[in-house]
Amino acid sequence: MPFEKFPTFLVRIQGASVVDDTLLIRWKLDMIDKEGRYRLLTKIQLARPGRGWDTGALRNFLAEGTANDAAVISRITGYTSIWDLDLDSYQVHARCILLDTKTGYRSQFLAVSGIIQL
Repeated sequence: MPFEKFPTFLVRIQGASVVDDTLLIRWKLDMIDKEGRYRLLTKIQLARPGRGWDTGALRNFLAEGTANDAAVISRITGYTSIWDLDLDSYQVHARCILLDTKTGYRSQFLAVSGIIQL
């Protein structure tokens, strides 16, 4: 079979922290992935709280970890210069996509938005 159906998944923001000039966004990836086969690609936009989507401002970050971990992490080095913002809280907009490490296929994206406090 050339294409396998992607498992159902849910993604939510768990929190964020900053280490040096790197923003770490923690996501909870809820799905069944016994083999650790799927990775989370996050297309992220940071904005001022309350701001809407700007799809031209989305940037790709491959999250570290799998659904079997307590959290997967998007590591964004130089985040203040990427979006030209240095704030205590951010509006996060993300398109979350599953990457199948076995076949190379990508799932449809799941839109996730929320506020992170640093």
